[in-house]
Amino acid sequence: MASELAINYKMLYRKVQSLTGLAPINLMQQYRLDRAIDLLRIGQSVTQTAGLIAFKTSCPKSLSLLPSNLSPLMHPNG
Repeated sequence: MASELAINYKMLYRKVQSLTGLAPINLMQQYRLDRAIDLLRIGQSVTQTAGLIAFKTSCPKSLSLLPSNLSPLMHPNG
């Protein structure tokens, strides 16, 4: 990503961190998770969603999420 923006990695890291409070990798993971939740809400299967979002597993271990924790996010009204 840094090379596409024609800046070095340290500059990108600092800028992203200052704007979002997150490291670039964490920002990307959060974006992917948010997108995955949106896809699951509209009825995509977990397998399809994982493929579309480019997660190698259904849920990255580093996010420490279980499908049961996502249920309230997918069905906020009950």
